[in-house]
Amino acid sequence: MKNIVWLNAAKLDLIDIQAYYSEKASPKIAVQLLQRIFQPSSLLTEQPLIGSPTMDDDILEWVIPNLNYTLPYQIKGDDIEILRVFHQSQKKPNKWEEK
Repeated sequence: MKNIVWLNAAKLDLIDIQAYYSEKASPKIAVQLLQRIFQPSSLLTEQPLIGSPTMDDDILEWVIPNLNYTLPYQIKGDDIEILRVFHQSQKKPNKWEEK
């Protein structure tokens, strides 16, 4: 079984998502959304190759089921590194590991 590691850029994305939905909807909805992002990400530990290949070497993209968020990630040894978190309506980030 692999471990999920949220890299700094992904953590910053989550902070931005929480702030956005806290302001636009409510803090409760923001927390619920983050839970809907975190819970299915555990599937990656069981099926690390579930994502689609990208043009970048060794980076896969997984669209969270029933949610329009994508997790680009890479497998490094026993870790699955989540690089970013972005909504499908957003422009894809230019760099995965920076923010």
